[in-house]
Amino acid sequence: MNEIEKNHLVKIISRLSQEHRDLKMTINSMAKLDNSHDVQVQKLLNRKNQIKEVIEKLNEKLTPDIIA
Repeated sequence: MNEIEKNHLVKIISRLSQEHRDLKMTINSMAKLDNSHDVQVQKLLNRKNQIKEVIEKLNEKLTPDIIA
């Protein structure tokens, strides 16, 4: 993987991480309000988990394989 590809992945990870943090704050705020948003909170939680998985996969691409 060349430097351009690495930089591109880092930018994507950064944007996804920001979205993950934003979702976390939104979910926490909604959870404090009341239970009328349970379905919406669940959808946001699912999206947050999807983003987390994508971030993990992209980070794996950035980490070189170490051959023992």
